[in-house]
Amino acid sequence: MIVTKTNEAPPSSSGTATRRIWLIYGLAAALLAVAAGAVGWWAGSGGEDTIDTPQIVEKWTSAFIAGDAEAVGVLYTEDAVLEEPGVPAVVSGRSAIQAFHAQGMQYADWAEKSYDNIIVSDDVVVMEGENSGMSRTPARSTMTPFSTQVITVLELEDGLVSRAIIYYDPAELFN
Repeated sequence: MIVTKTNEAPPSSSGTATRRIWLIYGLAAALLAVAAGAVGWWAGSGGEDTIDTPQIVEKWTSAFIAGDAEAVGVLYTEDAVLEEPGVPAVVSGRSAIQAFHAQGMQYADWAEKSYDNIIVSDDVVVMEGENSGMSRTPARSTMTPFSTQVITVLELEDGLVSRAIIYYDPAELFN
């Protein structure tokens, strides 16, 4: 699944260090998915099977592309937990998570979130792909292009995110 805000080609990233980090994040997310019982359908495997991607994935992606922290926030349960190990950050509660995303959206403008692989179970969604767009830091007001590999693990409860773990390299996002 690819959601794009512009028709511009995303910037590319390469390098041995990036690949190592990506491999570590990928292995960690895969282990989490297996531990959570998320082994199931594999989107993009080339087979004839299709998956019914939960609406939460499309809502999640569209809200980030739109830069709408409130729309992201309502996708979480009241007592949800967000973890971003690369930052590192652990944020608890819907309003705190919404505020965290609002702060992050001040520094990043996502142009595309593309997921090459999506694993779905009854209560876990694992998405692997690439995010790209423009970002800045508090010390640098000029927006520069970014492209980063990302693995997102969403644990669901009654159709909402009760726990999200987002693996990415912050150095690629805020270069």
